[in-house]
Amino acid sequence: MVMQQLDFFKPLGLPGPTGYGSKTYNSWRGMIQRCTNPNSSRYKYYGGRGITVCERWRSFANFLVDMGERPEGLKLERRDNDSSYCKNNCTWATQKEQNNNRRFVHIASARTKQSILDICE
Repeated sequence: MVMQQLDFFKPLGLPGPTGYGSKTYNSWRGMIQRCTNPNSSRYKYYGGRGITVCERWRSFANFLVDMGERPEGLKLERRDNDSSYCKNNCTWATQKEQNNNRRFVHIASARTKQSILDICE
């Protein structure tokens, strides 16, 4: 994806809370930055390891149609952390759900795979 195709700082002209500066827009913008901008401090954990944004979601309007407004207290989450951002792999999640879904918090045994947080509860 060519960075020049995205104008992160130009208002979208959408009415109400869905436009530029909303929590939903900021979640989308952060996703795009993490995956496409090598100058982003988070790029090495996303774009740098091959995490991409599907073509459809390179448009904020399409992202908004697929995900809806970001609910209060939730953040954008990929269900499979080794897969890219797309409708079938993303949801809005709590911080606890995100913490449980990190790459480095799972312990696998012959019988099960659990997060460290679940084991401690």
